[in-house]
Amino acid sequence: MHLPSSALSNSVCWVTATTSAVGVATSLVAIHRTKPTAQTTARFAAVTGMVFAAQMLNFPVNGATSGHLLGGVVAGALLGPWVGILSMAIVLTIQSLLFGDGELAALGANILNMGIVAAGLGGWLFQRLRREGTAGTFGTAAFAGLVSVLAAATIAALEIAFSGSVSASSALGAALPPHALIGIGEAILTACLVAALANASEKQSTVLALAIALLACLVSPLASSLPDGLDSAIATLFGNHLAESPTTAWLAEYSLPLLGSSPLSTVAAALIGLAVTTLVAAALAKATRSVRSI
Repeated sequence: MHLPSSALSNSVCWVTATTSAVGVATSLVAIHRTKPTAQTTARFAAVTGMVFAAQMLNFPVNGATSGHLLGGVVAGALLGPWVGILSMAIVLTIQSLLFGDGELAALGANILNMGIVAAGLGGWLFQRLRREGTAGTFGTAAFAGLVSVLAAATIAALEIAFSGSVSASSALGAALPPHALIGIGEAILTACLVAALANASEKQSTVLALAIALLACLVSPLASSLPDGLDSAIATLFGNHLAESPTTAWLAEYSLPLLGSSPLSTVAAALIGLAVTTLVAAALAKATRSVRSI
């Protein structure tokens, strides 16, 4: 669900970038106040890496569209909403810089949609429903996952509309139907991951999250090649000519230049991305812990 900058006006890019910067700064303060331990740091890095790897696995939702785990509720439920925002911001920034995914100019919009909305509001919804005890972990995570996809798709559609090219009704009409189907997949995957990790110890959940991430990297060549829901919506609104600008990102198209477009190339790119994501997340969490001890 990465928006290309070509679908957004400069003013929308600036507004979303500012909003996201405030959200990420607040999440840094939140993780600083949680007094993270070494085990918490490892779990944060592992969950962040798992979300990155899982996002590579597109699944078909109809004959022309695919979807993938958004992961906002996974991060928000397992780490807390504010820390989940930081986790998603790391994933999205690395995807933009290393893989050219979503483009740097649209990074603020993508962090707003998939980080602040999906992880922040989705994680808050999960925690609120769990406190009320209206459903178990599985059902609550599934519902929050579905809502997070629809909410993120709605905000993305409004960002396109506010850019002035199409009406809000047209943008919502193109974005919401495919994401309703994608949301079902998100609900199932989110529920399974949260149920498996939420009640485990920090050490157990760290190991399991890393194992899931490695498995996702190894099977990444099997992902659907169909355009995802947002790409399909943009094609419906503007035609296939509106796409992301050519990128010089090192791992563009999730392949290693030296290995071409082979399955091995995809796996290698996935493993590099996973390593960078987990290391950046661990370093950032460790830095906040070090600042706390000063």
